[in-house]
Amino acid sequence: MTTDANSQDPPTPAYAMTPDANQHTGSDNLRHLAEALPEIVWTSNPDGVLDFISSQWGHFSGLDESDPDYLNWALRIHPDHIDEVHKKWGHSLKTGEIYEHEFQVKSACGDYFWFWGRAIPVLDENREILKWYGVTVNVDQQKKMEFRLREIAVQKDTFLAMLGHELRNPLAAITTGYELLSNEKTNEQQRATAFELLGQQIRHLTRLVDDTLDVSRISSGKLRLSRVPVELNKMIQDSIELNRADTLSKDITLECRLHPEPIWVNGDEVRLTQCLTNLLDNAIKFTAPGGSIHVSTSLRATIARIEVTDSGVGMTSEEICRIFEPFEQGLGAQQLSTAGLGLGLAVVEKLINLHGGKITARSRGKGHGTTFSLTIKSVPTPTIKLHAKEVNDEQINAYKILILEDNESVAQTLKMFFELEGHHVMVAHDGESTLKICAYEKPDLLLSDLNLPGSLSGWDVATQLCKTTPAPERPYLVALSGHTQPHDRERSKEAGFDDHLAKPPTPDQLRKVVGNIQKRATVS
Repeated sequence: MTTDANSQDPPTPAYAMTPDANQHTGSDNLRHLAEALPEIVWTSNPDGVLDFISSQWGHFSGLDESDPDYLNWALRIHPDHIDEVHKKWGHSLKTGEIYEHEFQVKSACGDYFWFWGRAIPVLDENREILKWYGVTVNVDQQKKMEFRLREIAVQKDTFLAMLGHELRNPLAAITTGYELLSNEKTNEQQRATAFELLGQQIRHLTRLVDDTLDVSRISSGKLRLSRVPVELNKMIQDSIELNRADTLSKDITLECRLHPEPIWVNGDEVRLTQCLTNLLDNAIKFTAPGGSIHVSTSLRATIARIEVTDSGVGMTSEEICRIFEPFEQGLGAQQLSTAGLGLGLAVVEKLINLHGGKITARSRGKGHGTTFSLTIKSVPTPTIKLHAKEVNDEQINAYKILILEDNESVAQTLKMFFELEGHHVMVAHDGESTLKICAYEKPDLLLSDLNLPGSLSGWDVATQLCKTTPAPERPYLVALSGHTQPHDRERSKEAGFDDHLAKPPTPDQLRKVVGNIQKRATVS
């Protein structure tokens, strides 16, 4: 490349030299060095025509050095990248600038891998290009990780946007319900409607939180199943009743056809119920008013099957391939303007896999509905032992209950609940006052938050009570917290807690805790 005196020459690069041309013809020294490197090393003449490529190129491409196309690297570049490669390489040949670019190259097996290429020119004393020296590095793993990180970032932003939208809807309804209940002009019928609305939205919020946490727990391997014999037909009937109001509000026909004999499986009843509830929620969500949903069970040999079929929007084959991935909802959600986090089905698949089962989806296409099939291994009918003495509601006594909670709203709602149940309730907001109350009042139950103001945590309170109070005189200790990971529960157990509930607890969970006090008294 020649230049005149008036032109603006680029700065002389550090690699410019005035060597003997014979030093740049692919000498033995260069070959030895090139063969010692894991990267693909190559050289070209000033016009960009390659005259040497190290043997690593042959290992990757499957070409032999004797092959006529061995040096014709352009034949292996991905069609989507070849034009940009030629453009950048041509620019460097014309200007003498360093060549640097990323592109995909076809391997011997036919797959494309990402490479990063870089080449520098060697100039003579007249700044003419004598030769190009280049290296091409396999960066496929780095590029795929980069793409994955970008995808995760997009998923995170999408999830946060959907979560914000999903939270606003129930929160808006709860706010409206609160205003209705606070208004003196609200009549009894409106109050009843407002209470029903509040219950629906609270259950919706709870489901959002549970699905979000479950995806994290399952992915990290921290979710554990509590397996017991479960009868599928009864579980399905109970789940259908819970969803009956939603189907009636949309004028959806919900039909159920169960296997004539009980079907028993060894599973976690709470998690299996969660799976079926998520499937029913999904069917209701994507079925238009006036449509239908069919639920059935069957048993073939030792394989139990549950099928949920809807007459909804249906799915394409591409959507079915992705439907169990987190944050996936399909185009039907957009068509019906149906919101959601896209986590329900992902949770179902992971929970069923933990049970050793499988879930599949099929559809005849858009507008033809969808069928979800859940299979799980059945077990023989268990032998049910009847206890000589059962604890029933009439046997439950009034107890002294101490609530340790620094959040005033949470403390007051729990206090009102237990008082309506007929118990004497006390409230403390820190660990120090709790220990004093326990010493003088001798409560039967301590329901304790874990993260507290002051020097004592809920775990510290339980530990001290276990050290200073004999077991028969000690209150039944229950941790109540948003920290529900397995290590949190294990820490509660080590501190001396008898039970660990997640916030917000359900009324049935609170009643069960009270029942456990009676059972402990009966045993002792």
